[in-house]
Formats: sequence, C-alpha cells, structure tokens
Amino acid sequence: MGERTAPVSTDAVIANAASLLGIPYVWGGNTTSGMDCSAWVSRVWGLTRQTTDTLSRFASPISKDQLLPGDAMNLTTRADPRGYGHVRLFAAWANAERTRVWVYEETPRQSIYHVIAYDARYTPMRRQNMIVAGVSAPMIAAPAEAPAQVAQTSNSNGSSGQRSKVAGARSTPARRIWRSAPRPRSRPGRRHAPALRARRRRHRPRR
Repeated sequence: MGERTAPVSTDAVIANAASLLGIPYVWGGNTTSGMDCSAWVSRVWGLTRQTTDTLSRFASPISKDQLLPGDAMNLTTRADPRGYGHVRLFAAWANAERTRVWVYEETPRQSIYHVIAYDARYTPMRRQNMIVAGVSAPMIAAPAEAPAQVAQTSNSNGSSGQRSKVAGARSTPARRIWRSAPRPRSRPGRRHAPALRARRRRHRPRR
C-alpha cells in the first residue's frame, strides 16, 4: 500500500498531462523550464518529486487489462537493462489487439503525446486515491502511415513501367538537356576568295 495522497480524478490527471506538453527534457529537472520523466509524472499526478524507484510509494501495481487513462507504466532502474529507468502515462489503446498505446511522456527532447508499441517490461500502476471514470480504457485508432502510391509511366518503346512515389513527396522532373547539332563550317564565298589567296601567298614559305 502506498503513502496517503489527496484524491484526484482520471480526467484531472489527463488535463494536467495535456497542459504540460512541450516542456523540455532535462535530466534531474523539476521545473516547467525542464523536467525528466519521473518528475513530469509526479507533477501530473500532483505529487512531490519522485523517481521511477519511489513512485511505487504512491501507487499500486495493476494488470495490463486494468489500465485506464491517467495510469502509469513504470520501468524502474533495476528493471531497465541500461539502469536509467523510465515512466510514461497511459492515455488509450491504439489498436484492438492492445499492442500499441497512446501515451503522454517526458522524453528527449520534450514532453509529447504519441503512439508507441506496448512494452511488457513496464509495470502498469495506478495512483493512490485515483477516482477512475469507467471500467475499460478507450481505444483510439492510430492514424495509418501514408501508403506508397504507384504511378504508371510509359517507356519510349510504348511499354508501361512502374515507379513508386511516397504520398505527399514532391517529385522533381528529370532535367531535360537540349543538344544542338554542330553548325557546319561554311566555305568561303567567291567575293572572299581573292583575299584568301593573297593571304596564303604572303605566308607561303620561300624556296
């Protein structure tokens, strides 16, 4: 059982998380100028500054199926192979299979709301005195990534080819290089012939 905390609703926790988006990530930070992940979740939950190893004093572990908006998913320093630890806030499932999840989290470079893969290494936990709304977490389908479009092109021989183009990408047409035929060297006209013959005689070597 965790330490005694003031009651707070899941709606209030989510509202706190939304109001604290965009805060820069600072290791060990605990102000709106910069926070780390555990300080951020502590602030969202209305707690004093905690770490991933001390949040359990104010929360109880729950199962994956019990996750509701405002619950946390915590990775302690002992459970983290790198020894850092991390904690994020659950918001909703992103697919029916519950393999992807919407989360709020403070992470380099700033606190964000996004979709990630569910990580079973993280322990789901609920803040003490959390006033939950509902019995099941919502499912908000994540937006699908833009599919690649295939455009038909025609080859010079009349056969059709394919070239893939990512939707939204700007394509630059191939630069067309114009090649002009070399200008033929014109033969001197009749009126220039006497002058040309005189020039040749001047430069003719003497024998």
